[in-house]
Amino acid sequence: MHRINLFDADTYLLLNPRWGDWSPWVQIPALILLALIPLFLIIWLYRYEMKVITKGVASTLLGLRLLVVVLILMLVCLQPTYARDTTKEMPGRVVIAVDVSQSMSVQDPQRPPLDKLKLAKSLKIHQPDISDATLDSWIRDHSTKQPVKWVADDEHRENAVERRKLAQLRKKQHDDLLARVDQLSRAEIARLVLSKQSIGLLDQIKDAHRVDLYAFAQDLRRVNSKSSWQAQLFENINHDEKKPDPHVLSTDLSLPLVQSLNRSGSESGRILGVVLLTDGQHNLPISPLDRTAEMKERKIPIYPVALGAKKSPPDVAILGVSMPSAAFQDVDVNVAARFRVTDMKAQDLKISLYKPGEEDKPIKTKTIKHDGKDREYFETFPMRLKEAGTQIVHVKIEPQSKDAKETEKSNNERASMINVAKDRAEVLVMDGEAR
Repeated sequence: MHRINLFDADTYLLLNPRWGDWSPWVQIPALILLALIPLFLIIWLYRYEMKVITKGVASTLLGLRLLVVVLILMLVCLQPTYARDTTKEMPGRVVIAVDVSQSMSVQDPQRPPLDKLKLAKSLKIHQPDISDATLDSWIRDHSTKQPVKWVADDEHRENAVERRKLAQLRKKQHDDLLARVDQLSRAEIARLVLSKQSIGLLDQIKDAHRVDLYAFAQDLRRVNSKSSWQAQLFENINHDEKKPDPHVLSTDLSLPLVQSLNRSGSESGRILGVVLLTDGQHNLPISPLDRTAEMKERKIPIYPVALGAKKSPPDVAILGVSMPSAAFQDVDVNVAARFRVTDMKAQDLKISLYKPGEEDKPIKTKTIKHDGKDREYFETFPMRLKEAGTQIVHVKIEPQSKDAKETEKSNNERASMINVAKDRAEVLVMDGEAR
């Protein structure tokens, strides 16, 4: 195929000679032969016409025939195609996915003062009467682990009373700012990261790219990023601990990744990256690592924005409850519970098994001596169900210290289901073994 530029660099003529898949030693002679045959016939006809008509008329007919035959030969042999390049820029898309699971309503007062001050500066939540220079000095003092210097050397140097008053005022401002950061939930921090009143991440990305905004927990939903996105994202973020929405009890980090992979080849613009605002608590059996590997192959970067503190909040959480799916009536079965304790003082932890509505009449109870260190426990207790049918059993763990302050209590309980059959197993014991 040969290219001939025409009027500009975007328009050209493509020549695709016939029998292009043949060898050049065969293709070229075949094209020459195809052209010579009609030319020979035209010249033969011209010589015959010279005998019956005038020379001028014969020459005119010869020229017209040659012109037509040359055009036909060009179309047949060279197969020309008029082409024009058209460039259309497709704006890239950025996926912003916000975690709206139950854990996002948690506050993190266990942050050290240095992290709280850095967060306050990043989110721009300090009061106007606290200057950036004052805030930077507090951060510098905390980072060097020195006592905070409330008053600079050149402030009220000659007036000790005014220096004392200013120091008291600065300390109160410092403590109030830390308390304000303590009241921020992870969802509120995510809102500040996106909103233009603070960091304005959403508007910054929208200025350069199209944005797909999603809320995710156990499922994924699209959010309109142009209007009232804050209400759509965070209106139900403060979940009821007693009756939590089952759709927000778990967090599936693979959902926004799958959505990005599905849209990465769409005509609306390729996905340039995925921004994840989450506390990172993926708690479903299927790992999102396979999706991240696929995104790496497609060169789609992931930008996680980790919300929450480096240190876990005071919490006792049941991670899982396992028991047989079926059992016989009046036969012992084992119920295994795995739970994690973080940032809790040494105390007794009470684990109880009970049926729905019978919390005051537990089937089994057990007390665990917690030593005050962050650790996971795995406890197993036998249980015998006397009623046939489908049974639901709840496992609940409760700290026994009166001053225990858990950040989240909804994860202290989990239910499991078992089918109890009336039939009895018939076992033949031979040579000391059941058969």
